[in-house]
Amino acid sequence: MGLKDLHGFPESVKAFEKNGVILPLKGGDGFMRMKLKIPGTYKGRDGFFEFIKEPNGEINHRFFK
Repeated sequence: MGLKDLHGFPESVKAFEKNGVILPLKGGDGFMRMKLKIPGTYKGRDGFFEFIKEPNGEINHRFFK
């Protein structure tokens, strides 16, 4: 997540989680996960910061779309 691409956005985005939307997401493996989408701007582009939480509570995905 320290990459200089759209995965490596600042941790401070988490402070805006109350502005986000939580959506259910079924993975290719059939397991349900939760996706948090927070609207925002990153590197001059408007979009959504996305976090995907595994059933065990671990965050396995971060991406700005």
